[in-house]
Amino acid sequence: MLKAQGKVSYLLSMIHGRQTGEVHMEGLQLTSVPRDVIKWPGVQISGGSGIKMMDIGIGLPPEAKDCLKVKGLYLDRNLMVELPKEIKYLTTIEAFSVRSNKLKNLCSELEHLASLTSLDLSNNEIRGFPRDMRFAPTLKVIKLSNNR
Repeated sequence: MLKAQGKVSYLLSMIHGRQTGEVHMEGLQLTSVPRDVIKWPGVQISGGSGIKMMDIGIGLPPEAKDCLKVKGLYLDRNLMVELPKEIKYLTTIEAFSVRSNKLKNLCSELEHLASLTSLDLSNNEIRGFPRDMRFAPTLKVIKLSNNR
């Protein structure tokens, strides 16, 4: 549970993210990627007349076509031990940082982040990668310093 100050920071980061596509949730003592981020408003669905936006529970009307996708997610200095399998739904993410958490293993769902250009996993407890793990060809930077 987030304390009052943490809740305010959390809400502000969600508002900022919806305006810019960049979600900063550093130092909030999060133990997982928040569902609000994974179930981001404005998920694209295909329709008979092309792409439509669909509200998934936070009050945006279906015609909110200008809703920004998550482009950057920064979850540094939290308490995450693992990444959820649902991370694969963040297909538009370009920069992902989980620096200074307690990650021990990487989930293969990172392979689904087709737009990823920068991944920061430094200052965790990662011991290795799955042998068959592949990253998107768009990945240009991966930071792994200060791991095990």
